[in-house]
Amino acid sequence: MAAAFLLLVHDEFSGRARCSADLLRCGLVGAELAELVIAGRVGVAEGRLHPLDADPLGNSRRAAEYVMECVLGQPRQHTVRTWTENLGDPLHEMVVTELVDSGVIRRESGGFGRRRVERYPALDLPRAAAPKARIERMITAPRELDLAGAFTIAMVWALGIEAVLDARAERGGADLVERIRARMPSPLRELLDAIGSSAAATSLTVRR
Repeated sequence: MAAAFLLLVHDEFSGRARCSADLLRCGLVGAELAELVIAGRVGVAEGRLHPLDADPLGNSRRAAEYVMECVLGQPRQHTVRTWTENLGDPLHEMVVTELVDSGVIRRESGGFGRRRVERYPALDLPRAAAPKARIERMITAPRELDLAGAFTIAMVWALGIEAVLDARAERGGADLVERIRARMPSPLRELLDAIGSSAAATSLTVRR
């Protein structure tokens, strides 16, 4: 889910993120935690993350393994906001590396000094564009919704970055998000609320 979220919010041609770096990292953490919640590996209660299953993840992605190692390695339960603040940068690097190694995107660096920026244009355009197309299709055809897609759609609105979608999907999504939230399992709804609160606590800008 985290890799799909990164592709969703990046322009596949320019490689630029269509939201702020803070929102991008917040969304990556939210997507990775949601994947672990859906898999029954972690739970969320009263805004805090707690492990449910300490067994190895097997052939899971390195990013998921890293997050579980972090959660299991803590002597007490931390808030989702704490995890968002601390996991964003390493998770971003892992997800980018995963997509580069898979041949989906390439990494380009530019600028100088503190203004140095990275972009991630598509190498495999169909694969890079697929997550955005999938989410937009689910918004316009809700019968195709699955739990991962429903959480991602709701998180896009919780982060306030619905402008990353095309105009038709953006117009049609608001009512759908309310229906999604009403039917979402409690741990995912708590996670969604915590991610939205974390995003609201930072100074954010959205680029269309």
